[in-house]
Amino acid sequence: MNRKSSDFQLTLEECKRILDHISGLVVVDKDGTIRYMAKELKEKITQTEGENFSKEILGKNIREIYPASKLIDFLESEKNEELAVYLGMSGINIARMKALYEGKKMIGVVDFDLFSTAQEVDLFFNKLEALSADGLLDFSDRIKRIISGKKRKKAHKKYSLADIIGDSVPIRELKSKLVRMSETDSTVLIEAETGCGKELVAHSIHNLSKRMNYPFIEINCAAIPESLFESELFGYEGGAFTGAQPGGRPGKLELAEKGALFLDEVDQLPYHIQPKLLRVLQEKEFCRIGGRTKKMDVRIIAASNKNLALLVKEGKFREDLYYRLNIMRVTIPPLRERKEDIPLFVEQSIQEMNTLLDKKVECVSPQVMKYFYCYNWPGNVRELKNLIERAMNLCVGKQIEAGDLGDFVSESLYGEMKSTIFTEKNPLEKARELAEQEVIEKALDLCGGNKQKAAELLKISRATLYNKLAHSSKSV
Repeated sequence: MNRKSSDFQLTLEECKRILDHISGLVVVDKDGTIRYMAKELKEKITQTEGENFSKEILGKNIREIYPASKLIDFLESEKNEELAVYLGMSGINIARMKALYEGKKMIGVVDFDLFSTAQEVDLFFNKLEALSADGLLDFSDRIKRIISGKKRKKAHKKYSLADIIGDSVPIRELKSKLVRMSETDSTVLIEAETGCGKELVAHSIHNLSKRMNYPFIEINCAAIPESLFESELFGYEGGAFTGAQPGGRPGKLELAEKGALFLDEVDQLPYHIQPKLLRVLQEKEFCRIGGRTKKMDVRIIAASNKNLALLVKEGKFREDLYYRLNIMRVTIPPLRERKEDIPLFVEQSIQEMNTLLDKKVECVSPQVMKYFYCYNWPGNVRELKNLIERAMNLCVGKQIEAGDLGDFVSESLYGEMKSTIFTEKNPLEKARELAEQEVIEKALDLCGGNKQKAAELLKISRATLYNKLAHSSKSV
């Protein structure tokens, strides 16, 4: 019998393979419940959230999985289709959302990426530019406006999320957290060791936020004399004190209006200023010295390389101010917890120094890279960059060798500590591991077995905690 061929001949497995190759694909029903998610996107979420998370994605609501998703607004708007622009971990992401219908009834939404990274957007503009040059399309005026606007905005943008180097799980977690933080006006406290990039993180939060086109004003609390701090922060009116400028002067708070004020090394904030800053945070107002109270619209971002909670216990920092600053806290992982990012830092530093020193160094030797992986980097990224700069000045070939590192190898790695680093049965190392296991077990006990809370208590990333737990179970 001659049968008419079906209009649809793809198998279920072929359909799934096609759907998994559509970048960023998410399909939700009309209530926002996830019905399908592309494999690549699911893996990204799993890497960020933890190993068991992927099993729970399908059937969960998009609001729970990704509260910042533009799909949520789209579902509530009852539109047929829309473009969504995300300022995210890769710099920019452009997605298309289309409503799905059964007859005239809307039953869900499909969301997929048009551009997944800033590089893809740049490539698209390059093609438009080429088409305009060939006379096939005329986007030249619009492209010029975009480029000129980009140059104007870049002038006051010191850093952005794209400047945070790394593809490790801790860094992906950090970037994801910064994106969420940028969507609110709440105060942020950044805690990290010296050299981790606190200023970079602060700028990234600001330049992702709705305040991005307004000032980002910085104060290094350790660099201002205590007697001048109040006038520097709040400003003063003319004649307020001997030597005051006749017209007065605005303080940093006033200069940051509608933008953000970054208090670096906030642990060094003079004690007598702390209650005044607390009032600023509570009342959203300030007063110039000798002036009247003014309302303000400024987001506060504070940073410290010390444990503020410990300083509170020692009576060196006000408890009430600490709670006001600690609305949203972010901890930057030290370099020793994400050593897989070291090659990226090395590559970037070499490129920067090649331009600065007019050299053509291409890489570091495999032996040098081994040294880098063995070292614990107490000075973090800053120490690594400084070491690369020193080596670049000494390097005469296209590859940085061990001899170009100066005393780094002998003093930091292969001096008296050589046997300690590479001996597996070292009793001191074993004692350290046992002590670390005991602290982790106590943290988990205090947090009722909740690994996320335990990681926050220990001030390490959840991924690091999982790694340490896996290591301890293997060594038992």
